[in-house]
Amino acid sequence: MRSEPPPLLPIRSRHQADLLTLLYLQPDREFTLTELAQRVGVPLTTMQREVGRLLEADLLSSRRVGRDASTVSGWSSS
Repeated sequence: MRSEPPPLLPIRSRHQADLLTLLYLQPDREFTLTELAQRVGVPLTTMQREVGRLLEADLLSSRRVGRDASTVSGWSSS
């Protein structure tokens, strides 16, 4: 029986590398997904997917702010 691969083996894409660089070099800062997409230069849907993968791998943390926005930071709170 095949097992699921780990959610993240090294860095999967240039987008993830750019995202992790941005977040880990500014550990005290939180960003919205829209802000991250603009800074990295990718569509919002791409950023949502990449952040989701990194959250699943426990490399990022996020929290809800208000009704519709969430923020992401480079340090997992787990």
